[in-house]
Amino acid sequence: MAILVENSFIKNSFSKLPQQIMSRPKSGLARGVQITEFHEYRINPDPIISSDSDHFMDDFLSPSKLRALTGLDNLDDVQSLEMRVDTIETSLGNFGSYLPNLTHLKLSDSCISSIRDLGTSLPRLRVLWLVRCGLVDVDGLCSMPSLKEIYLAYNEISDLSPLPMLEALETLDLEGNQVDDIHQIEFLSLCPNLQLLTLQGNPICLLPSPTSTQTAYSYRQSVISILPQLHVLDDRPLMTSERPRRDSPKAPPAERQPLSKPADSSSSRPIATRPALKGRASPTLAKNIANLADSAPSSSSAN
Repeated sequence: MAILVENSFIKNSFSKLPQQIMSRPKSGLARGVQITEFHEYRINPDPIISSDSDHFMDDFLSPSKLRALTGLDNLDDVQSLEMRVDTIETSLGNFGSYLPNLTHLKLSDSCISSIRDLGTSLPRLRVLWLVRCGLVDVDGLCSMPSLKEIYLAYNEISDLSPLPMLEALETLDLEGNQVDDIHQIEFLSLCPNLQLLTLQGNPICLLPSPTSTQTAYSYRQSVISILPQLHVLDDRPLMTSERPRRDSPKAPPAERQPLSKPADSSSSRPIATRPALKGRASPTLAKNIANLADSAPSSSSAN
């Protein structure tokens, strides 16, 4: 016997549904919940869909479900996917293994406890949207080394230390998060290709750190000094005047001072004006220096 409860979403489809409908029971239960009982089956022509459909079943991201979502029979052809998920209720597993060529994934307005819930099978993913997903960290992004664009606006992220692992990263949107220490931006200096960054709406826009009493603080200039490779910050292109000055040209090496000439060449030994020899002199050179010293007039003979 199957029971159809009105105003509820039946997620498991039946191959057959009743053909004959029996009379509604006259019990007190019927006054609270309307129940229709069936003893034979036929196809249900009007399934009831409610807002609870946003919560998915365990097999939501099975190959059959992914084919229904993408409209493609061959999942190897899928390059972009947009959906809403709840990883608190259901683990997504390594759904990326079914989509080997996926490059764009949009999960905005989902309920995701951790990016690790997306699995480790998205090596070709280049663009990821996780806007308003309730994220508190970015752990797990390192399993997606091909990422070039990440959109993480309006979450609760404060720690940026996992991001240096993304060497291909070019665009990062962190608007409306909880980055409260300017030193966190230093982690992004290890992303050599980062060009576009959005940080507006974070605490560092007001103070460099939660305990700082600094009054003369320029958030924009502080970020640019740490990330001089940026092209756009908070949707504003960097002006030439904002960029830090290049290293000043090195001063030319100091000229070596000439050795002073002796006042009386006859009373000075030439050897005294020679610089000290480094290392071990050859025997021939040592013999020549000794002969030169012996042939020089002594101070007594000069007098």
